[in-house]
Amino acid sequence: MSSLPPLSDLNESARKSPQVWSATDAAAFMKELREQLHTLDVFRGDKRGYILRSLWVLVASAIAWLGFFNAGTWPQRLFMGLLSGYAGVQASAIAHEAGHGAVTNVRSWTSFIGHLFMTLLVGVSFSAWVHRHRSHHTHPNSRLDPDVHAGLFSFNETDALGARGLAGLCTRYQHILLIPLASLMGFTLKFKSWCHVLRDPAAYIGNLSLLVIHGGLWIALPAYWIGTEAAIENYLLLTWVEGVYLAFVFLPNHLGGPTADEASQWPPVLRQIVSTRNLPASHFLTHLCIGLNTHIEHHLFGHLPSTRLNEARATTRRLCHFYDIPYRECTISQAFSEMQQYNLRMATIARQAALVRCTTK
Repeated sequence: MSSLPPLSDLNESARKSPQVWSATDAAAFMKELREQLHTLDVFRGDKRGYILRSLWVLVASAIAWLGFFNAGTWPQRLFMGLLSGYAGVQASAIAHEAGHGAVTNVRSWTSFIGHLFMTLLVGVSFSAWVHRHRSHHTHPNSRLDPDVHAGLFSFNETDALGARGLAGLCTRYQHILLIPLASLMGFTLKFKSWCHVLRDPAAYIGNLSLLVIHGGLWIALPAYWIGTEAAIENYLLLTWVEGVYLAFVFLPNHLGGPTADEASQWPPVLRQIVSTRNLPASHFLTHLCIGLNTHIEHHLFGHLPSTRLNEARATTRRLCHFYDIPYRECTISQAFSEMQQYNLRMATIARQAALVRCTTK
């Protein structure tokens, strides 16, 4: 594959198209795409696949949990941390797909699967995650997207220009700090999960109970056998590994591509295509990225099982090219390069804004 054009060119291509798309045009495009994918039987379920995935994730989690009781050296503990972190993200993937209706369309089973694999096994409230993730899919790469909401870092020019205090400092060095701090994503998700549940404990009593049980299984019970310090260290280790893994999976999907503002004249459904990118479709990367290396199709059809996403890729790409809709595919290195370009751009904007504020005082 030839190297991608600079970020500015990509953003420009996202803003322009030979056709001015209306909501009616976008709906007709999606109807045509769905019809072609239905012809290929892409939307069939994958019950057997989810059963097998669930079984080996449960087994891997149990092995990691038991392994921490017998890991007497740091290399052993590190191995168990890697295994538990890997199993945790894979468990979260099952819950993620359940939340999209990809595993089953029965609401009670969706809730059971989500809470088992995310709330109990990982320690992140499934209800809190669903609330947050719906906003991401509704407003991808916009200021309303909780995944790129301004905090310590900025992900659009408006926020970068206005960043002050600690946020301003971090944004000015975003190209250096973002990736290392993104490895703490596991801690952030668990902290925000607890905050969400504790705002109204009575309404989330089921989530709260499972989170307490999770803490008992991974911290309190091991502490009785191996000591409190070792149990806490093990839990911090596995949560950090989860964060590193999650950062690898999620950062390349959107960051560095056009924001919703930069692709504002595209109808919302087509913005799902324009504002994200796909990575290579190898079997190994598909497993490692829990199917989200085919991220465009995931945003278009969230209810599609991750094992079927790649089957939809060629048809979606072909139809997008036919209608001159930007459909972006790149290697992992290219994705991280674009992401780093974008971080540097935000840092430069924040530095220039800070300089202007200093000179105008």
